This record gives sequence, structure tokens and C-alpha cells, in this order.
Amino acid sequence: MKTGQRSTSAKPTLTAVRSLPITKDAANRIAQTPVSQSLHRSSTPAPTPPPGGNSNAVDLSLPPLPLPSPTKNPLPLSVPPLVSPPKTPGSPNFPGNGLGICYAPYGDNGECKTPQQVESDFSKFGGFDTVRFYGTDCNQVPMVVAAANKYQKKLFAGIYDIEKLDEALHNLIQGVQSSWALIVTVAIGNERVNSGQSSVSEVVGSVSKARKVLRDAGYTGPVVTVDTFNALIAHPELCEASDFCAANIHAFFDPNTEASNAGGFVKKQQERVSRAAGGKMTVVTESGWPKHGNPNGKAVPSPENHNLALASLLSAFKGKERSLYLFSAFDDKWKKDNPSTFGAEKYWGIL
Repeated sequence: MKTGQRSTSAKPTLTAVRSLPITKDAANRIAQTPVSQSLHRSSTPAPTPPPGGNSNAVDLSLPPLPLPSPTKNPLPLSVPPLVSPPKTPGSPNFPGNGLGICYAPYGDNGECKTPQQVESDFSKFGGFDTVRFYGTDCNQVPMVVAAANKYQKKLFAGIYDIEKLDEALHNLIQGVQSSWALIVTVAIGNERVNSGQSSVSEVVGSVSKARKVLRDAGYTGPVVTVDTFNALIAHPELCEASDFCAANIHAFFDPNTEASNAGGFVKKQQERVSRAAGGKMTVVTESGWPKHGNPNGKAVPSPENHNLALASLLSAFKGKERSLYLFSAFDDKWKKDNPSTFGAEKYWGIL
């Protein structure tokens, strides 16, 4: 994922029965019917009609028929039982324990967020300990550093555009100032090889150069490049140049994996990356599931599947949350789709 720079059943029908008028002659015939042919009648005499009424009016009132005695074992009504709709899986609880979240400080139209908006976003990261951001544009470094300080978060920093590496390193160093203790990792590039934007040698050279500059600035933590698991397996030298393997792994892009199996898929690919790199540790720097978009085989975007996938990921990484960054904090409405994103690029937001 390219993130950072803007680049039960039917009811029965009741039939109404209309009352037909009864003529005086018909009423007389009914009145002259012998008792033996009549319905059971009460011994109570019929009330005397009030005087002064219409001489042609006939009182057809009959006493109510007695209700039948209930049977000993009444038959049940043939009404199908109510079936509760299946419950929609809710958003899982995020446990902290080093769990990371990916974040891009842009508005719906790609505009830079204000410090107040960034701080508000960080206030929603209660279940996450580390926030990954991708670039140095929009003056985002000092904004996220200030918000991280306020809400006691760690930061996984990023330099997106390695063509402007010197400028980006300067912005990062100036933005962090003396707060290097907040920075757990610095990433140089995101999916540069997988996207064809850079060659392997260009990325490796950028990582080496950035590490030296950052060391001189006082940062002593890991420096890596992030790419897809396929690119890292095909080019283990990317892991070799990094202090650990940093892999974006999204089960949604595998057409044979359902949302409920996302965690197992991601763990398997994480292990493959480490094996290809001679046993080096691999951190999953992006993983999630879209809420909307077009199906990719068995991988179907929906809010329900989004929550199922997140629950599967959290289960697979239980006790190892530091090795997982969920993607992403919010829907990124500013992004644009391409044929490989299944119309889902904007809809990975978790919060």
C-alpha cells in the first residue's frame, strides 16, 4: 500500500368479509324456523324492542355461541420461530503491548492537517503504542512528535521520497530535535522496489547513506527500508541493508484467502521473509483489510470482513504485537485507485 505522500417469514393475509343486508321476508322465515333446526339458543328471552321504533325493523340478535372447550393437548400454531439475524462482528479491542498503527496526516482532499487535527487524531490511538508515519512533508514531523509526547506514543518515522533524501533527512532531524527517544525506527522508502520506482541498488545505497547521517544527528535506532513481502523474498539484499526486515503484508491481495484467515496468511509470509533473509527478524509494517471495494476472489471487502481480519491478525500476533502495524488509522479519501487496488484504496481505516 502506498501511504504517506499524496501521489422471517411472510405474514398471513387476512380477507375481509362484507355483511349482506337481510330483507324483512328473509327475517320472518328465519324467525319461523322450528327450534330443532335452529342453532343452540339461550333460555333467556330476547329483549323487548323499544316503542316507537321502525315497524319494519327486525331484531336479529342471537345470544353468543358458547366458546369451545380447549383440547387437552392443543395443537401448536404453525407459526415459524423468529430467527435472530447473525451478529455483525464488532471492531476488536486493541491491546497495546507495542501494537502499531499506520497514520498519514492528510485531509480528505490531500490537504495538510493542522497541529490541532493531528493532536486530535493521536487522542484516538488509545489501543496502540507506536504510530508509523511515512514522510516529512506538511511539516508533519514536529506535529507528530508533539502529539506523541502528549499521548505517550512511540514513532516509526519514514522518508518517502528518496530522490530528495538530503532534504527529507534534514526535515526529519529538525522536526525531531532532541526527541530521538520517541523514534523506534526510521524507514527509508516504502515499496520502492515493488512499485518499480527505484532499483534495489538505489534503495540499498539510500539506506546506507541515511543511517550515517542519522547516526551523526544522534539517532542510534534501527534504519530499514520497507517493501512488500514478495519484493523482500525476491531481493533479500533489501533485508540485508536493513537492521531488520520490514514487510508490508496484506492478505486481501491474495485471492485465495478469506478475511477470517488473514492472520494465518500474514504470519506465514512473515516467516518466509525471515527465511529468505537468513533468519533475520521481520516486522509486519502494514497489514489490514478494506471495508469497501471490489472482491478479489475469496478476499471480499466489507465492514464485517474488515473486523474479522483485524481479529484474526490480533489473534495471530498475540504476545508479539510489537511485530505488527495495522493499516491504517483512518480512511484515506485522498488516495487514488489503480487496477491492482480493487477500488478499495480509500477504505482501510480502522478508527
